[in-house]
Amino acid sequence: MATRGCLLKIFLPGDFPDLSSGSLRQIIVQEKSEVFINVEANTLKTFPQVRALPKEQRKCKFSYEEETEFGHYTSSNCFVSCKLKSIRLLCNCVPFMMPLSNKSDMDMCNLVDIPCLSRYKGKWLRYYPFETVEKGGLNLDFEDSLSCSGCLPNCNDVLYSIDTNYIEFYSEDFDNNYPNSSRIHVFSNKAFTNHYKKFLTVTWYESLSTFGGIVSLLLGMSIINFVEIALLLVKLLVFKIKML
Repeated sequence: MATRGCLLKIFLPGDFPDLSSGSLRQIIVQEKSEVFINVEANTLKTFPQVRALPKEQRKCKFSYEEETEFGHYTSSNCFVSCKLKSIRLLCNCVPFMMPLSNKSDMDMCNLVDIPCLSRYKGKWLRYYPFETVEKGGLNLDFEDSLSCSGCLPNCNDVLYSIDTNYIEFYSEDFDNNYPNSSRIHVFSNKAFTNHYKKFLTVTWYESLSTFGGIVSLLLGMSIINFVEIALLLVKLLVFKIKML
């Protein structure tokens, strides 16, 4: 449905604003309306000790572990870089809005490339899931999606949720003084945020100590059992000799 107004985009300053990567929130602000946007944040912090684990095990990446074409690593920038590589491979061009430093070495997408971009548009809107799942009857959906296995979630992240409310203007004075305008309020109705921490509950030396204690206990029990069995055999042998 056609409307007059503006499109408000909310995203982290270190991320390239891309809707399909999940880091971008879009809000349509209609003309002659007042919009109230409540922003709530949840933060995630991963302790540095977790970095000792393989990436496949901790299932996240730190921002300083890798560089993308848009700066330090974020899962959103990684997805956009993955999409950009697919566009280069399939259509041999780069969208003009991508803020790349080496654009001079690439061909910009133009009107000639529109058929190719339209053909694969659906593929660039969906990403292949990380976890191995049963495809069932979704084979075509899996094939028509972008595989970016190296784009793991952020170890340290801020996740935003947005709630919006709209009110239309009915005042003639406002229309006369501020024609074709809208009013936007961005706020948070909470004085605190949810803060999540990811850390190692058991370190390698604690696991080694626990394993050593269990082995020592089992070994001690085994020696006692061997002695008891030997004594029992001796008693049985003595008993049989006396019976003869």
